[in-house]
Amino acid sequence: MSTISDDFLKLGVSLLINHQPADEIRATMERTMALRIMNYHHSQNVLKALARLTPSFGLAGTVVSLIKMFQHMQSIEAIAPHMGVAMMSTFYGVIIANLFMLPLSAKLEEHAIQSEALMHSTIEGIEAISHRDHPLRVQERVAGYPVAVDLTSVELGATSAATR
Repeated sequence: MSTISDDFLKLGVSLLINHQPADEIRATMERTMALRIMNYHHSQNVLKALARLTPSFGLAGTVVSLIKMFQHMQSIEAIAPHMGVAMMSTFYGVIIANLFMLPLSAKLEEHAIQSEALMHSTIEGIEAISHRDHPLRVQERVAGYPVAVDLTSVELGATSAATR
C-alpha cells in the first residue's frame, strides 16, 4: 500500500483489503470523487473571478493615477510620470487576467476533466475486482471498451493446459 502514490486508488485498495461490500466501496469512492471535483470547480471559479476582476483593479489604478496627475497640472514634466503609471496599471490588469488567470483556469479545468475520467476508471476497476471478475473483464471495465477476446476460450485453454 505504501507504494501506491494515488490517494484515490489507495482508498479503493484499502476498502478492498478490508472486505467492504461492493456497493459501499462504490458509494465511498463516488463521494470522495464528488468532493474532489467540487474542489476543482471551486478553485476554477476563484481563478475565473480573479480574471474578471483584475482589469477592473487596473482601471481603478488608472483612475487613482489620473487623479494624482490632475493634482500636478502645473507643467507637462509633472504630468508625464503619472500618465505612465495610469496606463501601466490598466495594462497590468489586462495582462494578469489574460496571460495568467484565464490560462490557469483552463489548465485547471483540463486537469479536473482528466482526474474525473481517471477516478471513474478507478472506481470501475475496484468494483470489478470486488466482484471477482475475470482479469480481462477488469481490463475491459477500466479501459472503457470491450476486449476482443472470448473469455470462455481463455479459461478453457488455461484449464486444459493445467490438466496436461
